[in-house]
Amino acid sequence: MKYVVVIPAKNEQGSIRDAIESIVRQTIPPQCVLVMDDGSTDDTPNIIKSMQTQYPMLRHHAVPSDNSYSLGGHVVRLFNRGKRILDEQHPDYDWIIKLDADLCFDANVIESIAARIQGQRVGIVSGTPYYLENGRKIYERSPAWHTHGQFKIYNRQCYEEMGGIPESLGWDTADNIKAISSGWLTCAYPDINYLMYRKVGGKSSLKKGRINHGIGCYLLGYDPLYFMIKTLHDLFKPPAVFGAYYLIKGYLKANIERPQRILSSTQRKTLKHLLWSSLATRIRKMEFVMLQKLLRKQ
Repeated sequence: MKYVVVIPAKNEQGSIRDAIESIVRQTIPPQCVLVMDDGSTDDTPNIIKSMQTQYPMLRHHAVPSDNSYSLGGHVVRLFNRGKRILDEQHPDYDWIIKLDADLCFDANVIESIAARIQGQRVGIVSGTPYYLENGRKIYERSPAWHTHGQFKIYNRQCYEEMGGIPESLGWDTADNIKAISSGWLTCAYPDINYLMYRKVGGKSSLKKGRINHGIGCYLLGYDPLYFMIKTLHDLFKPPAVFGAYYLIKGYLKANIERPQRILSSTQRKTLKHLLWSSLATRIRKMEFVMLQKLLRKQ
């Protein structure tokens, strides 16, 4: 399995070492690990440079920062820019990984995934992340077709055929739908896990993160009824009520402003079918944060 890695990072001195060591120590090592450093002002650049003597495949690319942060779109721009650099420097790779800088995982993750997808037309693949809350693992479950944005492995041919990743909110759902619509499989394995030091959206404030998530739901073309069910579920996620309120606020804001959707009408129909067909399965398997927490209280 020939693969390269792009790690978008900004001020990650507390976790960047673990993320880098997790990927460079894989039993199937990468050809190159490129850290796209988005103007870090902490010790992140020094940590990366100090690790380069031990890991020759590690690269550091400083990106001038515009001092802005947007959930989703900006990190994809960094990834896409990193991919273009790797296309020139390591043109013979078959897979490319988008890896967050706040993850930690076992050395056999890539080997385990490679064994499972062998001989299949898999376009995007991931494991399943979790975070620790009071010493307990809380998993960010998803439907089997919905790969997770923190650690995504893209088949290079699939990436090209689906036209790349939209630099927009909702990108980590849109890429799956685009891949599926192009005839590829997308797989998120529930038993291949990795630790997130931050919860989803952890770098943005609760208000901004939830509003942006609501906007992303609109951009993807979520069915209004499905969005209502999602909102009811989020009422039970901390902080109770306020998270759901901001989610609705973002969704309504987008409905008023009408930004351009990021999926075609045909792709939105595919998404609608997948969301509804996955709902009953996820409830049966208790793949929701709310159900995980309620059952642990019993």
